[in-house]
Amino acid sequence: MTLTTYPTAAAFLEQNQALLEQEEAVNNLMLGTALVYQKAGKEARPLVLLSILEGSTPIFCALQTPPRNLIVYGDPLKSAAIADLVSDYVVAQRLGIPGLLGARTFTESMAQHWGRRQGVNWTVKKRMGVYRLEALQPVRPASGYLRLAKERDQEVAIGWTLAFGQEAMGESNLEQARLNTAVMIRESRLYFWEDNGTPVSMAAVGRPTEHGIAVYYVYTPPKYRARGYASNAVARMSAQMLARGRQFCMLFTDLNNPTSNKIYREMGYYKIEEFVEITSNTPQLQ
Repeated sequence: MTLTTYPTAAAFLEQNQALLEQEEAVNNLMLGTALVYQKAGKEARPLVLLSILEGSTPIFCALQTPPRNLIVYGDPLKSAAIADLVSDYVVAQRLGIPGLLGARTFTESMAQHWGRRQGVNWTVKKRMGVYRLEALQPVRPASGYLRLAKERDQEVAIGWTLAFGQEAMGESNLEQARLNTAVMIRESRLYFWEDNGTPVSMAAVGRPTEHGIAVYYVYTPPKYRARGYASNAVARMSAQMLARGRQFCMLFTDLNNPTSNKIYREMGYYKIEEFVEITSNTPQLQ
């Protein structure tokens, strides 16, 4: 086995796209992110892109947008050898890897072997469901309608993006929120549910792959919750994506939130994988 790194997303995809597309929806986060960077033609910011080859065949790949977690995908039966190579490389290069993110079986096994080799204590921070939709089921109607967000909506979108980040991930960045909302509005990927002339919920799509697209930034301010706004926004937006030729939509859920998981299942989303976010407080990884 050999560990390989890549200078560009294009080079990474040339060798690893076929591996990732074996489970396209499961790997939407890594695959979709790499495809976005490939389309841009250059790295907008430094990426960590690596894989492990067995002979000439990729059996593992990983992507990081620093300073976020390392997204990982590989064969659970080979996680020990993979963990040895990756952990040694991370320590040698003094990379800032605060945590791992990936399918539960592989990621937990990789973290366990990594910990034994490097003396690192890993902790499961969050468990997430990876959900997929091919056919939408009817949802209980809510008052209002779905519309694309416009430039005039950016300040509202920024505020909601910050609130979403804090609520969903425990972090928020004003500069990044401004950039993300501006790009999503410009590319017609951010939607509002509006009721009586007032935006009451938000959702977005992005990270397109060959057959699918991700749904994210689903957020409703507390005063507008429990009225069906978010579920109707996601349902209408998902229906639009399917009508435009996407074979599936995918999204992540917090498995500790049974209400949102139930709502997504009722509209036709079903769980295809469980992801875990595993973090470490070990200084050598910071």
